Amino acid sequence: MSCKIDSYVLANALGSSKKEIFSNLEAADNRIFLTETDEYFPDRKVFVGRTNIDLSECDTEIQDTSTKHELFCKWAYLELREKVDLLKQRYGNDRIGMVTGTSTSGILNLQNLVRKKMKTDSLPKDMYGSIETSCISNYLKNLFGIAGPAYTISTSCTSGLKAVSSAMAMLENGICDAVITGGIDNLLYLTVRGFDSLELLSKGVANPMSANRDGINIGEGIAICILTRETGGIQIKGIGESCDTYHVTSPDPQGTGAKKSMMMAMENAGLSKDNINYIQLHGTGTNLNDISEAKAIYDIWGDSIACSSIKPLIGHTLGISGIMGALICALILEQDVNRMFLPEHAWDGCRDEKIPDIKILVSNTQVKNSGPFNFMVNNFAFGGNNCSIIVGRDL
Repeated sequence: MSCKIDSYVLANALGSSKKEIFSNLEAADNRIFLTETDEYFPDRKVFVGRTNIDLSECDTEIQDTSTKHELFCKWAYLELREKVDLLKQRYGNDRIGMVTGTSTSGILNLQNLVRKKMKTDSLPKDMYGSIETSCISNYLKNLFGIAGPAYTISTSCTSGLKAVSSAMAMLENGICDAVITGGIDNLLYLTVRGFDSLELLSKGVANPMSANRDGINIGEGIAICILTRETGGIQIKGIGESCDTYHVTSPDPQGTGAKKSMMMAMENAGLSKDNINYIQLHGTGTNLNDISEAKAIYDIWGDSIACSSIKPLIGHTLGISGIMGALICALILEQDVNRMFLPEHAWDGCRDEKIPDIKILVSNTQVKNSGPFNFMVNNFAFGGNNCSIIVGRDL
């Protein structure tokens, strides 16, 4: 069953509104949107995908002491509340569900609380609700005043797309009439230093698929949408999930699980490989991930499908990277057909001979055919946890 993306909000290193994000994506020209900072290491700077949104209105409208992820939730609430109010009037608040995905969840708050404990030897009695994995869904559910099922999924980098998959199942099985889904992830020491300890952090800006790639940049952001059973508009046409359990942190070098998730997404959508116009790569810029993903794509399409990664522009937004990519595709698809384009792959153009020769876009490319348009987004995580989603528009 396909689902309509009824409404959505985005914030990442490219901007804090759909208009700003599209404008910067359209005119990227290899500009650097990441922030270079010495915040995380005493002896060097790293690039991160920082989200610069104005959170002052959030504190004004909703008075309480806020953590950063709560402020992100409030921003999303203020952007979507009018639409949710209309859905509550139409369906009733008990028919609207909430499924979010996150990798970091309340860890930033826990980090700050531990620091406070080290200085004051005390912790607040009500701290647990703000550090649990479920804190984002619970907080958003209370803000929106909905009473349907609400929970959080955390499966590393596939968390957001796993949440979307669950939201679609809730609609398909008649549990809800609308579901708020997507996710939020924050920048914090644990993830930046953690990926550095795995030797996966880039010394500069990520350079996916290049022979000179040396790792990822960590990013943060907000990517939340409302799904319904309605037809028309921008649709999530299919989603594929697999788990190859090849290794705790490394992907199957042959891309077996990645290939399976892409094939499953097309089967779920009732589409063939010839119906897919573009693939947004997981494209992290790490050695093994890029090789395995390219092998999986080449096994299906050869060099015939246009591909690119947006991670050099916004960083790897971890648990929400998949839904972030899907909603950026939705943003492109909702434009007038004359403005629709396939985003460029920001890299140095130096191919790695170990990577199959997939069709990497060297510049923004105008969509040539008249539709329907179907974009696939790949999203792979630790433990061989793989998701692929197809976002489309029929004309």
